[in-house]
Amino acid sequence: MFINYLTSQPAQSVALLKYGFRPTLSSVALDEPGSPFQQFAANGFKIALPPQVAVPAGSVLNTLLDFWSRNVKR
Repeated sequence: MFINYLTSQPAQSVALLKYGFRPTLSSVALDEPGSPFQQFAANGFKIALPPQVAVPAGSVLNTLLDFWSRNVKR
């Protein structure tokens, strides 16, 4: 039930507008007012990623999470 809630349209919209996460549902518009994709477009925040952008390796993601927890999350 929790996964269903997290992947629902309302929860995905909140994740985008309040927290800046890219939604998993293609029905959630990335360019709606208040979206970070719209707010920060001038800074290079892009809706469409080029095909050469690959998902980082798991070790890279773990390092980023570790860095975040040590330096940003307080």
